[in-house]
Amino acid sequence: MKKFFSVGFVLLIQLVVNNGCANRQTVDMNNPNLNPDGTSKVIVYEDNMINPYDGTFVMGGDTNGTNSAFNSSAGSLSIESIYFDIDRYGIRGDMIPVMATNTQKSLYEISNGAKLKLEGNCDASGSDEYNYALGIKRANSVKDELVNQGINADTISVVSLGESNPKCTTAISTECYAKNRRVDFQLIK
Repeated sequence: MKKFFSVGFVLLIQLVVNNGCANRQTVDMNNPNLNPDGTSKVIVYEDNMINPYDGTFVMGGDTNGTNSAFNSSAGSLSIESIYFDIDRYGIRGDMIPVMATNTQKSLYEISNGAKLKLEGNCDASGSDEYNYALGIKRANSVKDELVNQGINADTISVVSLGESNPKCTTAISTECYAKNRRVDFQLIK
């Protein structure tokens, strides 16, 4: 019996050591665009990059501003909606990366003279009064996060649209309602 436990323990240790070391990656600590865990500090979207630590912005990998993904004639960068759970106004964990990207895009737009309007939206469950109140709470929670990330509160306005601006109207279903529980970002130039 003792021999069985000894062999099992040795096999368990080998399994842990081999699996733990197999996924190890080398990280170039001299690269200023990498975090200590090897992940990138640079956020990439629409072929554009923003380094959130120093605020540098590169359009399409070049610095001359000729990329059509963003210039004054092509319009603004698109900013994604933030989605919420039923009857909730706290930002969900899966929306944190979207918020980080939206913050960087918003900072860029605001630095170029734009203002930001946050529109809180709800699904059709609940009374009009309840949905308008929930919409403003959702918009304010997004605003608070943007302010915490360094955006001036004076450049952000909030409004609730309640259930009056649905993205999905095709069916009364959980999936359809989930698309309507959101905060939309509108840029005002």
